[in-house]
Amino acid sequence: MIGDEDTNAFGNQVVLLVHDNIRVRLVRDRGQWFLEIDAALTDEWFSPVIWMALLDKELPDARRPSAEKEASFVVRRWPDFDVLATPCAVEKLRAWQERRAAQLGALEREQSSDAT
Repeated sequence: MIGDEDTNAFGNQVVLLVHDNIRVRLVRDRGQWFLEIDAALTDEWFSPVIWMALLDKELPDARRPSAEKEASFVVRRWPDFDVLATPCAVEKLRAWQERRAAQLGALEREQSSDAT
């Protein structure tokens, strides 16, 4: 574990798992857990949703998957991460991340207009 729990740090923690060229980071920030996967030791971290999009060639639903679903995905698809841990994959992950941001932006605008 990297980063001990500190009462002055609001209980924030970081856990880093490493295997070959893949790193998985679990972050607890203000009581909420986040899971991120590094591509090819580039220090560029992507959420499991972005990896899902890359592997399945489509964006999942705009809602954030549960932590359990994200963890299950990482365990189930771990061998695929090793294969995809290349600089070329990083470019594709960035493109999926941009699409995801657009998807979430559209959802936010839709929800804002529904509220008015």
